[in-house]
Amino acid sequence: MLGHQPFDPKQSFAEQVDATLSSALAAVRAQGYGPEDVFAPIDVSGRTDEEVEIVRERVAAAGLVHAALVDERQPPRPGTVTRASLDPESNSVLTDARAARILGDS
Repeated sequence: MLGHQPFDPKQSFAEQVDATLSSALAAVRAQGYGPEDVFAPIDVSGRTDEEVEIVRERVAAAGLVHAALVDERQPPRPGTVTRASLDPESNSVLTDARAARILGDS
């Protein structure tokens, strides 16, 4: 689990996404797996359409073929899923990540 990632305020959103994916993939590789072996639920709720597209592009470029962009926006954006469609373990991962982000921002 990544927890809160501190970013330089001068970094663009795309650079922040790249840094987060790089850190996550380093942890995956350290466990002997590749990006194609991981199911990665990524919460994009509250992000703009432009930011969601940046995440989508970066995830594809990183080779995360089993990523799910999770969005609670109504109506749902194309290519996203709701939390309700995830299994309990994936929901737990998203909840922990959100809590770490909130606590890190405090």
